[in-house]
Amino acid sequence: MLRNSAIPSSEAVCSVKEVRINPCNPNKKCIFKKGVNASISFDFEPNFASSKLVTTLYGPFDVEFDEMTNVDACQYTKCPTEPGKSQVLDYTLYIGKKLPQGTYTFKWKLWNPEETSQLCCFKTTIKIRK
Repeated sequence: MLRNSAIPSSEAVCSVKEVRINPCNPNKKCIFKKGVNASISFDFEPNFASSKLVTTLYGPFDVEFDEMTNVDACQYTKCPTEPGKSQVLDYTLYIGKKLPQGTYTFKWKLWNPEETSQLCCFKTTIKIRK
C-alpha cells in the first residue's frame, strides 16, 4: 500500500493530506495488473461547503478515464462537505484489460459541480502491466 503526501492544487481551497493506493509498495511505484481492482483512498480537507461532489480520474494527457468520469463522489465520501472538516474518499477501480501497458501519471480531481473553483486534486504515477 502506498502512503503518499499529495500536493493539492490550492491549499486555500482544499488540501489532500494523505493518499493510500493498494496494491502499492511504499518503496516502489504502484504496479497495477490488468483485470484486477485497485483501491484508492485519500484524506482531504475542503475549505468550502457543498451538498454535491463530482470526481474524475484523468489519465495521460489529461484524458478522462472511461470507468471514472464525472462520478457522484457522495457515494464514496460524506456529503455535504463542511469547511475545515477532514473527510475520506474510498474508491475501488477496475484496471481494464484493454489499457495499454506502461508507466503513467494519473490525476484525481474532486470538485463542487456548482462552483468548479472549489476542488481537490492530486497526481500519482502508476505502472500498468499484464
